[in-house]
Amino acid sequence: MGFYGIPFESQLLIYQFDSLTGATDGDWHFDTFYPEMKALLLLQDVDERSGPTAYLRGTHRLHAFRLRHEFFGYRKHRKLRFFSPADLSPWLEREVFLCGQAGTLIIFDGRGLHRPTAQQGSPRSFLMNYLVRA
Repeated sequence: MGFYGIPFESQLLIYQFDSLTGATDGDWHFDTFYPEMKALLLLQDVDERSGPTAYLRGTHRLHAFRLRHEFFGYRKHRKLRFFSPADLSPWLEREVFLCGQAGTLIIFDGRGLHRPTAQQGSPRSFLMNYLVRA
């Protein structure tokens, strides 16, 4: 499999089922510093009430911002890869919710900032696959 002419291969395939829990939104984070695509195959319909993944468009390009946060954020908060909304105020307007009907395949760059959102309506299930450079 290739993206933009670069060969990728499957690294990890996970089945995830989230029952309705009423949990709060998860933390903004990124998965890696290196090129990695994350694929979600929705097994149930997912809308904004089902707790979709939220993604900040364009943040996969913020390499220096992520590195600064890793260095200074770890020294200050001892949290790796996680960001508070206050850290992200310039980019929060770029938030999109990754929704779709059962059978929808969603692919995004794991270097971009994303988070799980709270489930308010129904459970969700999906297959998640991490694709890395071959």
